[in-house]
Amino acid sequence: MLHRLQKVVRHIAQTEIMPRFLNTPSRRKEDGSMLSEADIAAQTAFAAALPLLIDCPMLGEEMSRQEQSALWEQYSGEKGCGLSIR
Repeated sequence: MLHRLQKVVRHIAQTEIMPRFLNTPSRRKEDGSMLSEADIAAQTAFAAALPLLIDCPMLGEEMSRQEQSALWEQYSGEKGCGLSIR
């Protein structure tokens, strides 16, 4: 599975992040951190690709605090579900 995950990460970096690197608008999130179009595109791509590798919810950094909390509450007791994409 690790090899397949590495392929997914490389593919998303090549198709979603690098084409936008230093050339995409960004804004500040509520917590003060930066959010760019590349961040959203990468998280969307991971959300589509990861379920093909593992049956586990994805907690993404670009989700709202409410989405993160709801997902955490729903799945925090599940064994084997520890993936967090940042």
